[in-house]
Amino acid sequence: MYSHVLKCFAVTDTTRVFEVDILNRSTDELEVKWIDIQDVYSLEGIGEEDYKILSNWVNRSNQYDQPWFKGEWRHNFEKRVKNVVGSTNVEFKQIRSWERSSLFKLFIGAGDYYFKAVPDVFSHEPLVSDYLNKYHQGLVPTVIYVNPDNNEYIMEELKGGLLGYSNDINHWRDALTNLAAIQKQSINQISELRKMGCPTYSVSQTTQGLLEVSLGELKEVGNFSNNTYSNLISTLSTVYKFCNELETSKIPYALEHGDYFGGNIIVQGDQPIIYDWSDCTISHPFLSATVIVDELEETFSSNIGECLLEEYLSEWNDFDTLENLRYEFNLVKRIAPLYYLTVYQQFIFPHLRDNWDQKQIIDDYVNQWLSTIDEVNE
Repeated sequence: MYSHVLKCFAVTDTTRVFEVDILNRSTDELEVKWIDIQDVYSLEGIGEEDYKILSNWVNRSNQYDQPWFKGEWRHNFEKRVKNVVGSTNVEFKQIRSWERSSLFKLFIGAGDYYFKAVPDVFSHEPLVSDYLNKYHQGLVPTVIYVNPDNNEYIMEELKGGLLGYSNDINHWRDALTNLAAIQKQSINQISELRKMGCPTYSVSQTTQGLLEVSLGELKEVGNFSNNTYSNLISTLSTVYKFCNELETSKIPYALEHGDYFGGNIIVQGDQPIIYDWSDCTISHPFLSATVIVDELEETFSSNIGECLLEEYLSEWNDFDTLENLRYEFNLVKRIAPLYYLTVYQQFIFPHLRDNWDQKQIIDDYVNQWLSTIDEVNE
């Protein structure tokens, strides 16, 4: 059976149910029986839970569906790719299909590539990836095709292991210094990045202006308990104090990755390659280093984490003293969980219907912030 997974339609405690398009329409050799869509209500031998899922599927709304959730998309996508590479001899391997992206591996005679399509909320990713490839070849994936009308692009396959599995300190050092180089160069390209649709968020203003609203919305739909909500509200004065201190920053806005950790960096040869710029914004550059520094400390030691952080911060010493830069990094690191929570709640979740990873994202950021507060109060 030649099939194409459209989407994960439902999730139960024990099962995930996928909507699948059968691409080889002939059923002569398949042990299946096609029925009219309305006949699902008369099927015998199915449980109550399965019946409910089928009923929801029949009556589903396609209003918020991504293009790659629709049956005709696969044929048109393959046709576009073959035209781009100038060959009909292309093998397509589906990697993932969910709200945040459609990802395929492409096997072509001259080499292997990846195709990625993203929803409108991440429409800047193809253009930003192409921009980075032009200015920072060797530090990011090589992009060979961009179609901004369809929010899609093709990049060369990266060959190597994830940075998160590397025990070579130099790989981690290079990942931070390469990040700083990309960010510093972007300072003079802010206008160009905005034209690509890359959103701009102030850490301080976004958090102070929208955090309390976000917490209220999340409580209203039951994403955390009354007790958790009360604990978060009681810490607002502290986070606003941090935000006010950040207002005096001398660090300019720059490109911020949004999800910079060892799982989004592949070591190809000896060079860390940074990929997956979906969550990138124009914001405070230090945000990108907050998680990877914690990874460094967990992988190696606190001392090594501190040393490599100092090297990263030294890349910014044209703007302030190392002592002030370190203090500012700690401010950003403390605010980051609630800032990211606010960005997701206000600017990302509303554009996605299923949001399968929403609870995990919310819980992670809330727990990070409450741990930060505990450290501050000690």
